Amino acid sequence: MKPFLRIGQIQNPKEEFSETIDFLKQNIGKIEGFTLGGIHRWSPEAFSFEFHNDLLSDILLEKRWENVYALPLLKVGVYLGDDTTVCINTRQPETFLELIGEEIDGNQLAKADQIFQDFKGKVIDFFSGISNDIGEMTLIHRSEGFDMDDTRMSYLKRLRKTRDIFKTNIEGDPHAAVEAYAKKVTTSFDELEGWKIIDVRDYSFAKGVENLILIEFCTPQYAGQAMRMNRTYNLALPCLGSVRSESGRVFINMFLPTYMFRPLFYSVDKKTRDENADFPKTVTRIIRETSLKKV
Repeated sequence: MKPFLRIGQIQNPKEEFSETIDFLKQNIGKIEGFTLGGIHRWSPEAFSFEFHNDLLSDILLEKRWENVYALPLLKVGVYLGDDTTVCINTRQPETFLELIGEEIDGNQLAKADQIFQDFKGKVIDFFSGISNDIGEMTLIHRSEGFDMDDTRMSYLKRLRKTRDIFKTNIEGDPHAAVEAYAKKVTTSFDELEGWKIIDVRDYSFAKGVENLILIEFCTPQYAGQAMRMNRTYNLALPCLGSVRSESGRVFINMFLPTYMFRPLFYSVDKKTRDENADFPKTVTRIIRETSLKKV
């Protein structure tokens, strides 16, 4: 079971990679039925495009708020291969929901997969339709990334995925309190050199949550470090946090990079893992300290 699916590649792109990305930025949002969210540059050779679907959000958040970290599940990664080949990949829903999700049953998984299949088909149609502009895409259906076998999945399931790093009682409107604390978190990152907030999305509309805002963090330094290890993992980024309300209290939570980067580390050799051993812990510490700076 591997985390990514390569759906195609352009072996003879008509333009330089940067120009291909510029074209996609202007046009990929036209995929019907899905809303383009963040456009993320992880390195000069690796980008991802996030898409959102309200029905999918409702399905995944129906039982557990923690499943917000599996959203957006719908991503298109575009990265440069070893030569001039432009590679196009997506997340494998089943693998990512098992990696990140909590208490997702077979019915939820089947509904999520149905939405993904619709999304994947429209992405393929989109790239086929723009072949005259960026080059012809060769269709591929190949799982990529390290094989998350039963032994590794069992190990990951024993690890902590998320951690509440702050909680306090709410005075007044719960949603207003969640918005206020989310603003404090994002403001802290705005002031941290080299880091930025790349997306803030309110999932309070979902029927399975009280109030919930997802925050996505990124820094070119650490994103570039991850991409130097393996560009295929462009869809494992970014780092994530959230602010939620529950029964009269507001919580700031983070999805732990010390967990999320494990699959990335499995994909590289031991020498590379050893050279980057402090990477996940360093990122976790910076996010935790920065999130609480203005609280």
